[in-house]
Amino acid sequence: MLHKDQAPEQTAPRFPGQEQFDIEIELKRRQMAQELRRTHSVTALERRKIAQEFRGAMWGAVRTLIVFAAAAVLVSTLWFPMFVVQGDSMAPTLKEGDILLFTTIGNPKTGNLVAFSYNNQDLIKRVIAVSGQWVDISPAGSVSVNGKTLNEPYVSQLSLGECDIDFPFQVSDRRFFVLGDNRVASLDSRSGLMGTVHREQVKGKALLRLWPVSRLGLVR
Repeated sequence: MLHKDQAPEQTAPRFPGQEQFDIEIELKRRQMAQELRRTHSVTALERRKIAQEFRGAMWGAVRTLIVFAAAAVLVSTLWFPMFVVQGDSMAPTLKEGDILLFTTIGNPKTGNLVAFSYNNQDLIKRVIAVSGQWVDISPAGSVSVNGKTLNEPYVSQLSLGECDIDFPFQVSDRRFFVLGDNRVASLDSRSGLMGTVHREQVKGKALLRLWPVSRLGLVR
């Protein structure tokens, strides 16, 4: 019964098929609830299985990284070693602190920069002549190989330097006559103290300057 000043209760209007629509919504809600319950009912065994699979995947990734790292070290050591320039004997071509990539593939040729061992240290010099060739250096520092004067744009100042060997000088078998580009200050094959470099001393020939980035590029 309504009081005379009380408005009748309002009901939401229903469109045709409203009841069927409500039933489908309720079914969807129940299905979602069941899915959520199944999701939260994962057993401890299943959780351990998932954890084991995750650890297995992580360990597989770690093994892969270890293999790649070992391969990189092997390649670097055997075929593409890197050396850091020390001193100024190769100035102006190289500067102290430069990092160079070398290769052990192939034999060094005239003009190549090579890294080699000398007195328990690694040095970098330029190959001027190979085995069998004759080298001559004038008092003014001009270098000739087999009677032909070399054009050396990489040398800023020609100099006979520290030289105590007789010219012309023939390079022995499996040896290299090397000079530093800084002819005034370099200790190299002009001195009997160092002499020529045997093939077994050579650790590689220069390919690229890796550092500094501003001077990245081929080394000549």
